[in-house]
Amino acid sequence: MHLLIISSSNTILDENNIESVSLPGSQGNFQVLKNHFNIVSQLVPGTITYVCEGQSEKKQLKIENGIVTVHNNTIVVVLD
Repeated sequence: MHLLIISSSNTILDENNIESVSLPGSQGNFQVLKNHFNIVSQLVPGTITYVCEGQSEKKQLKIENGIVTVHNNTIVVVLD
């Protein structure tokens, strides 16, 4: 999967070969895996956790508010 995290001023992360992403949604944390259904969701303050393919190390990024779209194995996070 492809994970793109952007803010109004810059690109924070642009990473391919993502195995899984956990996000802090307004209804609770949720995980996105390969071939996830298409969604748009509001994000709340919390931590995005992601794992690259072939690695066991979880990487984390603290966020405030934002929105995420998932479409065709591409995850786009736009932060406030």
